Amino acid sequence: MINREIIYERNVSRSYMKIAASLESPFDEKMMLKRKLPGLLPVEKCFINGVGQYWYNISGKQALDTYCKMKMIGVSFMERMVVSICNQLEILEWNLIDVNCLVLDPELIFIANGSEEIIFTIYPGSKHEIFLELQQLMEYLLTKIDHKDKDAVHAAYGLYEMTLNESYSI
Repeated sequence: MINREIIYERNVSRSYMKIAASLESPFDEKMMLKRKLPGLLPVEKCFINGVGQYWYNISGKQALDTYCKMKMIGVSFMERMVVSICNQLEILEWNLIDVNCLVLDPELIFIANGSEEIIFTIYPGSKHEIFLELQQLMEYLLTKIDHKDKDAVHAAYGLYEMTLNESYSI
């Protein structure tokens, strides 16, 4: 989770999520800003009064926490989430970006309105470990799954149980 204030702003044509820029990991930041990678929110770095901010374009998307308030999570969504996370980690590794930049906070994972594509936020210099973030995400999703769906419950608890094992691998 990012320990910084998140500001949401909407103008005539777009919606943005703004987070203060990190002072660490200049290489990851440079790669993030230079390359538009699939599955990641488009981002720009802007300066206001000499202070850097990352502006993530969230137009046409809703945060996972909002999505979960409107829909029950089933086994197909759980499967798409895990596959999306694995794909994203591979994309980050291929582009030489630290995988710990991937943020798995439900407020910072977005679902595209229409295609329901899962889109992630990366934050350079993040001090979290991806393994712990995944465990916390699975713990969160346990509370949001459709508990009437046996397959979803079995899959969610199975995934969560795997993340508790110290030697698990994503």
